[in-house]
Amino acid sequence: MTPTLSPSALFSALFSAAPPAVIDIRIPEDIAADPGRFPAAWRFDHRDRDGIAAVARTGCGAVMICHGGLKLSQGVASRLRGQGIAARSLEGGVLGWRGAGLPLWPGDEAVPVRVAGWDAASAAARWLATRFLPRPIELLTVAPDQVEGAAARFDGDALPDARALLDRLDRPVPRLAAALEAAATPLFARLAAGHEAGGDDGAAVFADLDALLRAPEMVA
Repeated sequence: MTPTLSPSALFSALFSAAPPAVIDIRIPEDIAADPGRFPAAWRFDHRDRDGIAAVARTGCGAVMICHGGLKLSQGVASRLRGQGIAARSLEGGVLGWRGAGLPLWPGDEAVPVRVAGWDAASAAARWLATRFLPRPIELLTVAPDQVEGAAARFDGDALPDARALLDRLDRPVPRLAAALEAAATPLFARLAAGHEAGGDDGAAVFADLDALLRAPEMVA
């Protein structure tokens, strides 16, 4: 295993069946300079050994994020590897991610509880939330007409639709937009049918959307 991961490789890994744990350990000065929230990332002080290790063990390996991908993320990744965790640092850190044309969420986007409908219409938004929103996040699914009430009861936010979520990113992501456009109606119909039968086919639908995102024509 190489000790670093490129921005494009991390982006693809986030939309996989076994994504890594992503941990943002930027110092306060760097966050102040670029306060955006890194996609799918937990935020920790780099000295929090126990907290970082606990989260790092929840993913398929871990990727450490700092401002420039140098001493901070490389040092913490090395420490984690010493604990038996497959950890890497992001090449170029947030600067490298930005340089690759990839986005951050607004600084206030981290909301611990999100509530979405379990209907087919919200499937794409739930896919984006589970793959790309900052951590921690607990996604609750309820009947569509109960979303607002449940959000109030659980001190959370109602999850907006997928297009509205994409619009919150600080720069466009054509691959994500194209994947949503390519998501055929039968995928969402299958999700709805699963709920009607008392089950939940969300994982299969999400896997199909992941595959659409990673298709060669999307990556090109």
